[in-house]
Amino acid sequence: MSRKQLFILIGALASICLCVVCLAGIGLTYLGKNFSQAINNAGDPANVQKVASAIADYTAPEGYKQVAMDLLMYKYVMLIPDINSSASGPFIMLMSFPKNSSLSQEQMQEQMQRAFSQQSGQQVAMKVVDTQNVTIRGKDAKITILQGQLKNGGTVRQWLTIFEGKNGPVMLMIQGSTGLSWDEKLAQDFVASIK
Repeated sequence: MSRKQLFILIGALASICLCVVCLAGIGLTYLGKNFSQAINNAGDPANVQKVASAIADYTAPEGYKQVAMDLLMYKYVMLIPDINSSASGPFIMLMSFPKNSSLSQEQMQEQMQRAFSQQSGQQVAMKVVDTQNVTIRGKDAKITILQGQLKNGGTVRQWLTIFEGKNGPVMLMIQGSTGLSWDEKLAQDFVASIK
């Protein structure tokens, strides 16, 4: 290879690298803007309705506030007892995965746990204590029931299941402290309401 050809090749590679860096910068700016917009719109009722209806239809428990985020491939809806009402009960989270997701159920659960830990600041070692067979959206599903000990001595109870949502697999997590916010009937009624 001549010296001239070498300089042309180096110039071409440098141009390609510059283009890749520019495209990556534009992509990160776009993602950052979308993430920021998703956070800012999380409590907007129109946004909540749009995101929730893309996941599944359900009846929110009375006195619960909903927030939702659409983060491109993943959609989240969180239902929390509204502090301005007398409602108390567990935290509910629905997380939608892409239709062609190659994640296993364990990987989906891990992502949901990570998302919840980041939201709540709690990291609790959970152990499976039971399972329950249910029907969600006309199909069989299995709820895995977990429990864990908080540092203050309280016990956390959690239901996890995966079901087929409107646009792909959906992970449902219902979590609360036993004796404080856990409400078995509310959890059962919410699961039964998912259409």
